[in-house]
Amino acid sequence: MKQLLYISMFCLFSFLLAGCFKWDDKKENMERITIFTVSPKFITSTYFVPNRPSNPYSRPDHYETYFSMELFDETTKELFSLGVRLDRGDGIVEELEMIEGFKYEEGYLYRIKVLINKKEHYERLYDDHRETYKLIEILSKVEVAN
Repeated sequence: MKQLLYISMFCLFSFLLAGCFKWDDKKENMERITIFTVSPKFITSTYFVPNRPSNPYSRPDHYETYFSMELFDETTKELFSLGVRLDRGDGIVEELEMIEGFKYEEGYLYRIKVLINKKEHYERLYDDHRETYKLIEILSKVEVAN
């Protein structure tokens, strides 16, 4: 009888403890509004991409160049970058809209207000970012001389 009581208490405690780690399902933890300062210059990164014979869509060995905008999050005081353009080396340049509704132009210093949403189901193999970004408002756009 005591064993049954201990097992029941252990199961109940386990379920209660497991419930404590589900903070991401609360709406207030899934989104936030912040202000970004956006650098006027692209950050350029070139990567070697090897051929992957197991992937039927793989191309021969090649280089890809990413053009990114550098962002400073005024809330968290973090500095990071988001891709703007991808050149796969085959003459086709792909425009990336990492902040929905925002068209970045090199040569301008921006301050923008952005809504950030955490993705509920983040798979590192398929998603580049854990968050999505949506422009709320452009607070300022100042042309910077070269």
